[in-house]
Amino acid sequence: MADLRKVIREAYLDLDKRMTPLLMRRDQLMEELAQVNREINRLTPSMDEARKVAEVLGLDLAEIEVKNAGAEQPGVTIKEGIRLVLASNTDGLNSADLHENVSLAYFGNKLERTSFSPQLSRMKSDGEVSLSDGIWRLTSKGRAAMTTRRLVQGSISFNENEPHDAGASHGSDTGSVFD
Repeated sequence: MADLRKVIREAYLDLDKRMTPLLMRRDQLMEELAQVNREINRLTPSMDEARKVAEVLGLDLAEIEVKNAGAEQPGVTIKEGIRLVLASNTDGLNSADLHENVSLAYFGNKLERTSFSPQLSRMKSDGEVSLSDGIWRLTSKGRAAMTTRRLVQGSISFNENEPHDAGASHGSDTGSVFD
């Protein structure tokens, strides 16, 4: 009987030794899945709002969805991208999140801060966006600019004068957008 106990004990220890890393890996994968689900849940309201904004602007979402995710969106200027992202995030975004969202959605994740920051500063000076407690929001003037430009141009694709002025961003009278 002692030999049988020894065999069972060794078999159990061997199984436990093999099972432990599998259980740990399962827990790790479950946590990763939970993180993905949290991110999906976080983005879903923004996605819904973006669909509503696109509908108001008359954008063809089927055409947008067919394009490669993260591909550059020709014809969308930095200012338009900022307006669209803020319109779909009505609670506002901090500078880093705003830059990331605009870059990913419209510039293939290649939008440099030195191009983005001056445009955001100009929009603040023009009253199209507001900054409060580190959160950027689209103002009624910014919303009106979206509608006006759409009506005048007939589509969202038009060219605003948006020069690359990395040097000018250091002398902005509105201050750094990333403070």
